[in-house]
Amino acid sequence: MSSLVRSRDLPQELTRAEDLPSLPAVAVEILRLSGDEGAGFEDYGQVLASDPVLAAKLLKLANSPMFGLVREVTDLKDATSLLGLRTVQIMALGFSLVSELPKEGGSNSFDYETYWRRSLLFAVAARELGLRMDRPLADEAFLCGLLSHIGQLVMAHATPQNYEAVLRRSPGWPNAEVERNALGFDHHEVADAVLGGWGIPDTIRVPVVSWEDGGELGEAVPPRVEKLRKLLSVARSVVALACDEDKGVALTELHGAAVANGMDPPQMDALVLLLEHHTKDTMELLDLKPGEAEDHYTMLSQAREQMVQLSIGTAVDLNRSERRSRKLESQVKRLSRKLIRDPLTGLGNRAHFDAILESEIKARVQRDVEGFLGVLIVDVDNFKELNDSLGHPAGDELLRTVGQAISSTSRSSDIPARIGGDEFAIVVPSCDAPGLLGFANRLRRFIAETEVIIQGRPRRMTASIGGAMIAHPECAEDGKLLIAEADRQLYASKKAGRDCVSVSAVPVDEAADATP
Repeated sequence: MSSLVRSRDLPQELTRAEDLPSLPAVAVEILRLSGDEGAGFEDYGQVLASDPVLAAKLLKLANSPMFGLVREVTDLKDATSLLGLRTVQIMALGFSLVSELPKEGGSNSFDYETYWRRSLLFAVAARELGLRMDRPLADEAFLCGLLSHIGQLVMAHATPQNYEAVLRRSPGWPNAEVERNALGFDHHEVADAVLGGWGIPDTIRVPVVSWEDGGELGEAVPPRVEKLRKLLSVARSVVALACDEDKGVALTELHGAAVANGMDPPQMDALVLLLEHHTKDTMELLDLKPGEAEDHYTMLSQAREQMVQLSIGTAVDLNRSERRSRKLESQVKRLSRKLIRDPLTGLGNRAHFDAILESEIKARVQRDVEGFLGVLIVDVDNFKELNDSLGHPAGDELLRTVGQAISSTSRSSDIPARIGGDEFAIVVPSCDAPGLLGFANRLRRFIAETEVIIQGRPRRMTASIGGAMIAHPECAEDGKLLIAEADRQLYASKKAGRDCVSVSAVPVDEAADATP
């Protein structure tokens, strides 16, 4: 496939090999093996053994919530058997490339922390979207996202004075249009030169250097490449939602992409929330500082507020009649009801919990995710009596404390929510019966040992917890079976005297299969 660089000359600093990042030796070998159809894990194992740091990072990645494996992976051979050779190959290539790219220096105004946060969020978003929209492309999408802004990094490092002109003209993060206006070329053209010089395959290089273009590349482009470009286009909106000012526009684009790809807006919102933890985990793997960033709950709330304002502005411009105003008011109320954050505790609300559970069930129905899915339901003991005797402000403080206890005890991959007045629930991916029981007991003890100062006096409270798992759901309705069993276990905890835990030892679908 020919180069996508428009027929413009780049500065010598961006074309001379000595001024560009060099391709790591491990990456060279991985690229060589990727062109050898006979290469197996033994060949990759020899290459990875030469870089113990990279091997350790791959093992940590395999055991991270991003992959959600059922059991711990202890060596690369084990990781390859569970993840697949292609996944290990792509991740090893991406991590080895990142290890050689600059983390500081170059242009004085270039924010390396923001660059890496955007790139990692782009990569993780592209992979998660790939898992839901086009699973075979998920790993390639991760690598493309990781390299999505590499041209900017090279320009800021190789021609720092020239790139300062771009940064001065950019109200936010610079884009290709600002770069072309300031320099006559953009970061995609630079990326094309760098990746082409490295010998990166066209299936990766072309999406990386064309995701911001938006136009068609022509009939000669393989369908795989065009699909990757579309995935990156959606991931780009996730990055804009998290990092840029026009969050309402970005969320509108994401919701449109969700519908176009068989998802619904709540499922897309749930995915955005999961990305926060996965991005932080991946940054730590690459020894990058996550920095201070707005949490994704707050980010989505702001985006929805902007969506409402956009709706109001558009409606007023189109029609100021009373009928239109009534319709607009109804739309605003409908959008407001979709807010997924519980304002009292900061956890997700019932709508968020339902969307997350539906998404996790669907992923398992489609066999995109393996491993048990667990749910815990937490109920504050005697809350009505406490609320009546101490007053509603005290009751609110008790609920906030329980919410904090749940948040503090949960893993980054768990999704807690407040689903009723004094009732909470936690979606627990990748669990087993002992693990779910242990989690529930830790949480019960944490709540019981926590003191809350109410009206100047320390108070304690307890909670009852019920839990259940599902192994291989067959349809969306199986989520209701999971909730019903967790509720039944909660009732057993209450009946046992409160401040108790009851977790079903057998997945609900296996128990149903065993029933005569």
